[in-house]
Amino acid sequence: MKTIICTTDFSRPAIKVCRYAAQLAQQTKAKLILLYAAHPTITYSPLMQNVNLDAAGLTGFYQNRLRNLAKDLEKFVNSEVKIDILVEEGFAADVIIATANELKPDILIMSTTGELPKKSELFGSVTTEMIKKSPVPLMLVPPKSQFKPFENVYLALDLTENIDAIAFQKMIDILKSFNAIITIFSVVKNPESGQVKAVTLKLREMLKGHPHVIDITEGEYFVEAFLAHAQLHNADLMIVFPKHHNLLQRWFVQSNTEELNFKVDLPLMAIS
Repeated sequence: MKTIICTTDFSRPAIKVCRYAAQLAQQTKAKLILLYAAHPTITYSPLMQNVNLDAAGLTGFYQNRLRNLAKDLEKFVNSEVKIDILVEEGFAADVIIATANELKPDILIMSTTGELPKKSELFGSVTTEMIKKSPVPLMLVPPKSQFKPFENVYLALDLTENIDAIAFQKMIDILKSFNAIITIFSVVKNPESGQVKAVTLKLREMLKGHPHVIDITEGEYFVEAFLAHAQLHNADLMIVFPKHHNLLQRWFVQSNTEELNFKVDLPLMAIS
């Protein structure tokens, strides 16, 4: 792994997740980039009382804040991680997507909560938008998560559909950096169907040489079953391949990935 980008809005939850990202970069020997999106509309802070509120003044203000955060993180990981900073002007989601497209990090890390209360972010939040649009693997980290090297990774898959081979290969490449065991978990109505058996065989072939378990549960309700199983077996990372919904579904239907994001207490990685 070469590069990790971690976004921050300088809120307490986001800073905790930056510490998490620094530890992950330390484990994987990756460079860490701290990214802040300077919003076109300003949220005033007492820290800004001596700042010129023009583009240059605001950029300098946020660069200083990022430098101070980077220094704190370097001390936290004993200067074992190279940390760069980046301030870009624009709305958060637009800035994050453009930066990810340009720098192509191995992982983009975000907090599941920020300046707003968690419930108020349920619809239309930056996190939800990034689940749908991130061009690179996106790791969503609850602020209460305590870092530990990933050993037991759970992947949610619908075995009644064809595998996204590109997303699957991205996952395998990431897991090589973690040296983790992967458990593929699926909830299907008929585990004995020909489609399920065919997809399972293909998965075995794709994971040849990598330690894995495939666990198929009969049923219909995925999210609760996945969470219960992962927590029972002490998973330390959950992975999903988000589905692309049409416009109507995006407005009125909360996807399994979004539901997991607001229910899970574990880091959740979405790979498209």
